[in-house]
Amino acid sequence: MVVFKGKLCVVLLLYIVISSVILREAHEILPSDNLLKAIAETIERYEKGEIPRSTTIYFHHDDDDGQQTTKNLFLPGIIIWDPLFQHFQGKLACSKCGEILKPRSWKDGRDWKHNSPRELADIECPVLLVSRVYACKNDHRTIGHDPVILKELKLEALIPFLLLHKNGITRRLYRLLTVQTASGMAYVEVESLTRQMWYSYHSDLRIKALSQQSINATEISQLHNVSNAPQSISPLYPNRKLIRQCFVHYYYTNENLYNARMSSFTGTWLSSDHTFKVAGNVGMWQNGLWIRQYDSLFSVMNEEGIVLGWQLTRGTGFSRVKTLLTGIHKRIKNSGVNLEGFSIDNCCAWRLLLQGVFGLLPIKLDSFHAVQRIASKIKKRHPLRRQCLDAFRLVFRQKW
Repeated sequence: MVVFKGKLCVVLLLYIVISSVILREAHEILPSDNLLKAIAETIERYEKGEIPRSTTIYFHHDDDDGQQTTKNLFLPGIIIWDPLFQHFQGKLACSKCGEILKPRSWKDGRDWKHNSPRELADIECPVLLVSRVYACKNDHRTIGHDPVILKELKLEALIPFLLLHKNGITRRLYRLLTVQTASGMAYVEVESLTRQMWYSYHSDLRIKALSQQSINATEISQLHNVSNAPQSISPLYPNRKLIRQCFVHYYYTNENLYNARMSSFTGTWLSSDHTFKVAGNVGMWQNGLWIRQYDSLFSVMNEEGIVLGWQLTRGTGFSRVKTLLTGIHKRIKNSGVNLEGFSIDNCCAWRLLLQGVFGLLPIKLDSFHAVQRIASKIKKRHPLRRQCLDAFRLVFRQKW
């Protein structure tokens, strides 16, 4: 009997864990009568011309007959996305037949399972993207945020959102995250800062709601339950996975600019090396195992430490990076710069190979590995080891 109860407890525990994971991954804003009413009112005002044809985020803090309620305060923002009239002046051809598209309906959440708005994360709160649905005379339907329509926009900055696999983020949050990561902030620091912004915003709303005389005890209880933490406010609050996706998207968007900038650099003294730690993070998961695609990263820098070129490789053979080195040599030659030397770890093995690409120039052992080799000859427990190595490093750092 005791064994049976123990097994039952284990089963219940597993059920609770699995259920919590499913709920955590759902990332859904649950529809309510207040929310559906707010979406319908915003669409109606837009169609009547009472609000401008812009991509502003609209809130319904004061739209319940002039009185604020707890439910209205914590409604997500709403973006009306109607590119046919907001950007194309009512003239947009169907991608399937070429006929002119006309407005048909909205993704307004009346059928939340099949017709719900897209959910976006913003700087301080969740936002719903309410897109218009178009159709041509052949009844080919196209959603306003369809990639085919988004590609027609000349500037990506005109799109007030960035759609990801499940949800998405607003353009202003995307800009904030990319600026923070580009400035050198770690993902965990960016996540913590954004979490505090969400918490501060919802704390202000809670104080505002509690200050109302008309709020009842039930609403106060709901308010405390919802607003204690950003995660309970909405599962859409920016986390490290979302921040990483923004960083990767920003790189691919500007990849050509990065390559062009790197291709403009030259140098008089080059150094190169293989590093293995970075390559370990490049791969894919397969059957629960992490499969690495490469085993090293080969980079070439000039005397100022500026990267002139890099390449992920499988193996450390010279033939795998010869094309990269040939391109760098051609760039330096065309710029009219005289190359004075090349430093590398395996200088003896690569001397003739490098001279075959760059000509007869000195091939030296780089200072980092030179210091390492000398350090390996000093006993680790010697009392003067640290003092000696610190002084020895200054030989390569200080200009005499």
